[in-house]
Amino acid sequence: MLMLAIAMLAGARHAARHQRERTMSDLVAALERDVARPIGLIDLSLQGIAATMQLAEPGQVAPVSRPLALFDLGTTAEILDTVVVLDAEGNVVASSDPLPAERPNLADRDYFRVQQQRHGVGPYVSQPYLSRLRDDAQSIAVSRRLTSPDGVFRGVVVAGLRLAYFEGILSRLDLGMSGTASLVRIDGQLVLSHPARADGLTPDLSGSDVLHGITRSGRSGQVVSTSRMDGVERLHTYCQVGNLPLLLVVDTSFEDIDAAWWRKTRVIGSILLVLCGAVAVLSVIARREMFQRIAAEASLVDAVKQQGGPSTDALTGLAERLRFNALLREAWQHAARDSAPLSLLVVDIDLIQAFNDRYGRPAGDEVLTRVDACIKDVILPDVDVGARLGGDELALLLPDTDADGAATLAELLRASVDGLGIEHAASPKAKVTVSIGWASSLPGRGQEPELLLAEAKRAVFVAKREGRNRVAGVLASSRDALHSAA
Repeated sequence: MLMLAIAMLAGARHAARHQRERTMSDLVAALERDVARPIGLIDLSLQGIAATMQLAEPGQVAPVSRPLALFDLGTTAEILDTVVVLDAEGNVVASSDPLPAERPNLADRDYFRVQQQRHGVGPYVSQPYLSRLRDDAQSIAVSRRLTSPDGVFRGVVVAGLRLAYFEGILSRLDLGMSGTASLVRIDGQLVLSHPARADGLTPDLSGSDVLHGITRSGRSGQVVSTSRMDGVERLHTYCQVGNLPLLLVVDTSFEDIDAAWWRKTRVIGSILLVLCGAVAVLSVIARREMFQRIAAEASLVDAVKQQGGPSTDALTGLAERLRFNALLREAWQHAARDSAPLSLLVVDIDLIQAFNDRYGRPAGDEVLTRVDACIKDVILPDVDVGARLGGDELALLLPDTDADGAATLAELLRASVDGLGIEHAASPKAKVTVSIGWASSLPGRGQEPELLLAEAKRAVFVAKREGRNRVAGVLASSRDALHSAA
C-alpha cells in the first residue's frame, strides 16, 4: 500500500509540475501579445517618421509637424507618453506635445548615446527614466536613428512609454507567494518587476544564470534555477517581446507549484495512516486468536497423551470412545474459558444391520470406511475431531463452530454420503444413507459436556423418526425444539 501510494503521489507531483509549465507557457505567450502589439505599432510609426523626415543639412531638420500630427495615437494612448525628435546634438526639435519656451536637451539619455554611437542598432529600448516633459513620470523609450542619405547621424526619433501601463498588465497576474513577472532588456537590465523589490532598486541581471540560460535557449522557453539570495528553486518562463531587445519573464517557485500537491499528500497520508493503523490492530487481534487456537489444540493433544497415548479405531482410523470423551471434556473447558461456541455431530448409518444381513459383514465394514472418508473430506484436519462411538454410530467434534456452521456441515456430510450411491435393497431409499443429529452450545460454568452429546443423540433420533436421510439439530443451552431437514 505504501509503495503504491508513493508511486501515485510521485506521478501526481510530476503531472502537477508539467501542467504548471504548460500553463505558464500559455500565460507568457498571451502576455507577450498584449505587450508587443502596442509597442509594435509605436515602433512601426517611428520607422515611418524616420523614413519621411528629410534632414536638410547638419544641425537642421525639415518641418516635422506633419509626421507627428499623422502619428496614430488612438490605439496607443494608454501606453504612449510622448514622441519627440532630437537633432544630432540631442536638442528637442519637435514633439507630439507642446514644447516649453526653452527646449530641453536630451543628449545625456542612453537611447541618444546608443543611437549616436552605433549605426544600424535598430529599435532600442532604454533604461527606465523620469520624463522631463511629463511631470517626472516613470517611462522607458523606444528609439530609432535618423540618418541622412549619405549615412551621417542626424538625430533620433523617440517614443516614451509609460511604465504604469506595463505595471497594470503585470499586476493582474496571480503568481503565488513568491512569483514575479518582469520586463528585462536583452542585456540584463531590469526594466520593471511586479511585485516591485522592497528596496526599490532595479538590479542588473546581465551576469545571472537565468539570463545566460535564456540567451542560449532562443526567443521563448523555460529555465529552472535556484536563487542565490533566498535559495528558492524557480521556473522562469520567458518570451521576447516582438522584435524588440526586450524580454517578458514570469517566475514561479516550485514551492507554489507543489502547494496543491502537498495538500493532496497530507490527505492521502492521513488516510494511509488510518488504514495502516487498522491493519495493525486487526493483525494483533488475529495473532492473539491464532495463538489461542494453537494453545487449545496443544491442550487437546496433551489430554490424549495423558489418557495413555493415541487411541484410534482400527477400521475407520477415527478416535475411539475413550479418547473422544477426553477430547470432548477438554474442548468444553476451552470453549467455556474463551466464551466460544462448541458443536457436536452424531452420524448414524441408516439400517446398517439390515445391510449386513443382506450383503455380509465385510460389505458393512466397507460402508463404514467410505462414510469415514466422507467425514474426513468435510472436517478441518488438526482442528475438528472425528470419532467412532460404537457400532455404526460416528461423531464429529467441532470447536469454535456455532449452530449455523454445524447445520451446514451436517447437511454437507449427509449429501456427500447420499451421493455415494451405495446399493441398499433393504432401505426405502434403495441406497445407503445417514441420519445426522447436531447440537451446539455456548458452554457455561457449572455445565457438563455430556449435555452436548445427549442432545446430539436426541437429534439423531428425531431425524430417524422423520424418515431417515435427514439432519436435525438443537441449541443445547436453550433447549429449543429440534428441527430437521431432508
